[in-house]
Amino acid sequence: MREAILVAHHERQAPDGVLLWINQLGEDGPFYLPADDVAAALPGQWRAIEVRAGWGSWAVLRRAC
Repeated sequence: MREAILVAHHERQAPDGVLLWINQLGEDGPFYLPADDVAAALPGQWRAIEVRAGWGSWAVLRRAC
């Protein structure tokens, strides 16, 4: 299931764009993945910054040059 979600987001991703990964419930959510795991699942090299806010977390991923 997690792989399908990543693929769905990636298909909408421009080659030089940005991917936002949002976990409303953070580590307690059913689909939680750390930003590093999301970056590793995407093709090519990606940089990720992950931030926690309240219960949730979000990450900004950019293709590495």
